[in-house]
Amino acid sequence: MKKLKQFLNNKNPGTGLYVFVWCLAMIPANIAVNLLETFLANMLIKSISDVTIQLIAFLFFIETLIFVSIVIFIYKKFSNIQISKVAIWYYVLNFISIGRVYSDLQRDLANLNLEFDIKTLAILLIFSWIANCLIFRQYFIKTKQWSQK
Repeated sequence: MKKLKQFLNNKNPGTGLYVFVWCLAMIPANIAVNLLETFLANMLIKSISDVTIQLIAFLFFIETLIFVSIVIFIYKKFSNIQISKVAIWYYVLNFISIGRVYSDLQRDLANLNLEFDIKTLAILLIFSWIANCLIFRQYFIKTKQWSQK
């Protein structure tokens, strides 16, 4: 228990703590978004004709807010983590995740007769990624956690 506290509260955290906090933040954030997505999809979509680009944009917006809120909440708890070191990884790995989501959506929606182009989803995903990154950055940029010395 003492070693765990030392590991978590180390003034000079190593890569292990950064990876641990990343997993601690990303796993519940992704679980929450997937549960929310399933719940909202079941609640809002009764038939394929209900799927509109506005509905999907609304879902992306809500998911982005929930995801980034959970990540910020967890990273705030680890004041010894330097967020500026995390930020680039956050941006890049979330962008890769957006690519995976796009691929999954393209596959899932390809055979449906929707009134919008799948490329529109790509644009929405890019905007949600930008919003995610900006919210994360803006929250931490003026805190001591951004660039600790």
